[in-house]
Amino acid sequence: FTFGVMYGDMGHGFLLMVGASWLIWSEKRLMKEDLRGQLPELLAYPFHARYALLPMGVFALYCGSIYNDCLSVPLPLFNSSWVQRANATYAVAAGFSPSSFMGAANNSSSSSYIPYPYGVDPGWYHTENELAFFNSLKMKMSVIFGV
Repeated sequence: FTFGVMYGDMGHGFLLMVGASWLIWSEKRLMKEDLRGQLPELLAYPFHARYALLPMGVFALYCGSIYNDCLSVPLPLFNSSWVQRANATYAVAAGFSPSSFMGAANNSSSSSYIPYPYGVDPGWYHTENELAFFNSLKMKMSVIFGV
């Protein structure tokens, strides 16, 4: 599971899962070739790890859905809760103004902020601190799940 947390990407996880599934599906034929010494070396290593590669692909697919990441491209499945202002270096929560931010945070009934329903809000992508945010998120998740 920790592999999926660090490598989380729906596209790459799907490809890894499909490749491992094919190795398992073709197991009898490939095992005969391996016993005869006719299995190419490039295919032999993943073939021997086929049962480890399958859950790695599944967990990478799952964690990629949490990161909202497919082939390193964000998937905006829902509307972002953040608005990038023109010529601004930051994004603000939709419906908030910097001057009323604290007041709206204290009075939840006046807030129009809606959390992103599932996964990471795509508003985090293409920001100045994107790499730092995702590396921190993945590292903290792997420590929490790994320990």
